[in-house]
Amino acid sequence: IHILQSTPRILSQHHSIESKLVPTVEFLKELYGDMSGSDGKKGTMFIDAIQRNPNLLLVRGVGYVGGNTSSDDDHNDDGSGCSEKEVEEYLQNVLEITTQGITKLKRYQPTLFQLSLKSKVQPAVAYLLSVLSGQDDVSIESTSSKQKKQLVKIVMNHSNLLQLDVDSNIRRTALFLQDYCQLTDKELATIVGSIPAVLGLSVDGNLKPKLQLLLDLLKM
Repeated sequence: IHILQSTPRILSQHHSIESKLVPTVEFLKELYGDMSGSDGKKGTMFIDAIQRNPNLLLVRGVGYVGGNTSSDDDHNDDGSGCSEKEVEEYLQNVLEITTQGITKLKRYQPTLFQLSLKSKVQPAVAYLLSVLSGQDDVSIESTSSKQKKQLVKIVMNHSNLLQLDVDSNIRRTALFLQDYCQLTDKELATIVGSIPAVLGLSVDGNLKPKLQLLLDLLKM
């Protein structure tokens, strides 16, 4: 009743439960695995997650190919689609996010593990790192520990940024801020490191009118 009242679209959006709803549920169950929920019992985190956010059942693009989860939106002919296990291993082995951190991401940001590693996660991480370091094509291995910590913090607390397109969203916002406010690379890095969510704001619908208003007030 709670799910139907809060997310009635679930009755109309899934024309075929075998192609959409069932794979989504299976993906979430596999993702949460034996994680304990609020009742302390193994395997009940899935139920907690659905109760907390029924919209998880409306997640689009979840399918199964050869037992691996892939996204229709992220699927490419070159086979760049990936399973949640590949994203998890990247977060653990490359970004060095702890097991506890992975558990937290699975609990609160499960859709992160649906993303294509090659077309979404890696490009977004690379660009965020370039902004934080003020250098192009910088590798995670060569970056400072401070910048790496900032990057991990962004992934942990603002993983929605990894779901955005780098060129049309994140980079456009960063370049707009830098140009409009005449920021140096270091100043832009400071802003992004302090307020990462700013990169997820709309340029035309949010940032531009706000900054113009502030500019007009300062001119009075």
